[in-house]
Amino acid sequence: MMDTDQSVLQTFTTQINRLWQVPLTFLLALTMVLHMLGWAGLIGVISMVLLIPASRTAIAKLRYWKRLRNVAADARLKSLTEVMQGIRIIKFMNWEASFTARIDTLRR
Repeated sequence: MMDTDQSVLQTFTTQINRLWQVPLTFLLALTMVLHMLGWAGLIGVISMVLLIPASRTAIAKLRYWKRLRNVAADARLKSLTEVMQGIRIIKFMNWEASFTARIDTLRR
C-alpha cells in the first residue's frame, strides 16, 4: 500500500506543476508566434484549434481499425499455434488441406 501511495503522490506532484506550466508555455509560444508572424500567426493558431475535433475523430477511427486488426491477428496466431502444437496429429490424420484452408481464410 505504501508503494502505491508513494507512486500516486509522485504522479500528483508532477501533474500539479503542469496546471501552471502548460498555460504559461502556450501563452509564451502564442506571443512569440504573434510577434514573428503578426496576425497571420493567430489565424494559424485558430485553424489548429478548430481542427482538434477532426483529429480526435480520425484518431478514434484509427484506434478502432487497429483493434479490429489485432483481433484478426490474434485469431490467426491462435490457429497457427494450434497447428504447430498438433503438427504430428495433423500429419498422421492427413488434415493438412483443411487446416491450410482455415489458415488461408484467417489470413485474408
